Amino acid sequence: MIPCINCAGPFVDRYTEILAAVILAGELSIVASHAAGDFTNAHMRFGRS
Repeated sequence: MIPCINCAGPFVDRYTEILAAVILAGELSIVASHAAGDFTNAHMRFGRS
């Protein structure tokens, strides 16, 4: 159950596990690109500040 949004049901726990895994994968990808220097290079190349 997700009490903060008043959500309940049999698949809520599985949904939150999948959502957490997707967010963690995204965060790990960002950290890896920072470590490799790709994140900064891409922002400089495409003119993002």
